[in-house]
Amino acid sequence: MSKEIKNHELSVEKMKELSITSDSSMSIYKLLLKNKIEHHHHVQKIIWITAGLFILLSLVCAGWYSTYKKLDGYIANDTKYRELRLDTANRGLQSYLDFTDSLYNVNPVLRNIVLLKEENNRINYERLQRAKRLKAEAKDLENAAKKK
Repeated sequence: MSKEIKNHELSVEKMKELSITSDSSMSIYKLLLKNKIEHHHHVQKIIWITAGLFILLSLVCAGWYSTYKKLDGYIANDTKYRELRLDTANRGLQSYLDFTDSLYNVNPVLRNIVLLKEENNRINYERLQRAKRLKAEAKDLENAAKKK
């Protein structure tokens, strides 16, 4: 093209051809500039929904199982209590159960008191176990010191 410009041989047809070519190249260039971002998710929405529902169902089933186990314990304790109430040979035990029932009815925080007593008993038991272990270690050290 530069030769033709230098030689002044640029014709009208070649100019039209150049114009058409440049227009088509510009339109192609404009199409290339438009970036269309398309999100392609690797996991479809239905799979996410299914997974969520599965997790929800698992949690509900775990709750049912936990309730069943807890209910089992309540039924067992109720049966034990009723068996003790039916034991007519032991009047002292029945009067003690009546006394405890009346305490629970009068004092609704009795459960917290019982839990606190149980915790104190557990702590005291652990202290006694530690004291026995320390006494045994002291005795072992004393025997080792006597041997040297």
